[in-house]
Amino acid sequence: ALALRTARDPEGRERGAQRADACFRASLPGTPERAEVLQALTRLRFEGLDPGLFDRPQAAERFFTQEASRPTVDALALTLELTVQDEPGAAEIRSQLDGEGARRAIAECFVQDWDVRHERSATAAVVVRYAARLRDMGTFDAFDPEVSFEKTTAAEDGFEPCLARALGPVVSAPRAARVVAWQGSLHVTAQIR
Repeated sequence: ALALRTARDPEGRERGAQRADACFRASLPGTPERAEVLQALTRLRFEGLDPGLFDRPQAAERFFTQEASRPTVDALALTLELTVQDEPGAAEIRSQLDGEGARRAIAECFVQDWDVRHERSATAAVVVRYAARLRDMGTFDAFDPEVSFEKTTAAEDGFEPCLARALGPVVSAPRAARVVAWQGSLHVTAQIR
């Protein structure tokens, strides 16, 4: 299980799968160790692992024989943390980030990043800026709110730049009743379950 969890390249994953197969063939069904190894194997299901090759009388030569498939949006665990707490509009932005539209955009960015790196998890931190500016309408004042998401890396591709582009259209700026401006960080972690 440890070899499977720590493998970072195809050869390491293959060695871990061979050890897992040896574990299965040397243990009885239902033992707790088998369950732990099985759980570690299920995390590699998108990497081309063929589960039908395990626990046979003869060990297979290779276990990663299938085409790697993209993880689906519903197979991802997302963790979001907005560092701003009590500023005006922060609660509304946090609520939108927890909503379906933002979570789908984050998951799609992860899948795009997975296509390039084939890593089981990705993390990013984007800068969130919120501002409401006064606009004199003659007989009344209006406060025009704006929210933006900015990358902190120079890279044009990857998880963080994709997030900075994707979150802007799905998170709208909450209304404001006064002039206000703040910035904070949004820390995002996405990983395959």
